[in-house]
Amino acid sequence: MINNMKTFEVKSIEDWESLIDEILPLIKHKILLLKGNLGAGKTTFTQSLVKKMGSKDEVNSPTYSLVNEYLSPKGHIFHFDLYRVE
Repeated sequence: MINNMKTFEVKSIEDWESLIDEILPLIKHKILLLKGNLGAGKTTFTQSLVKKMGSKDEVNSPTYSLVNEYLSPKGHIFHFDLYRVE
């Protein structure tokens, strides 16, 4: 780990689920920023995260809507895509 950062290698959906299991207990804030190139897996990560948080909602990329809202037992989850925002 360098500067409190850890690298994960993800090759399958099961890897995403394991990653979420590992980091979910470590999330200390209500805002989580994901930064990566197009196709890097940000929405796939979000799908697994929202599912693990107990939501039954279908998670899609908010590229054109800018924000999607999902319901979970712990409250609302807002999924922003700021790619088009300057």
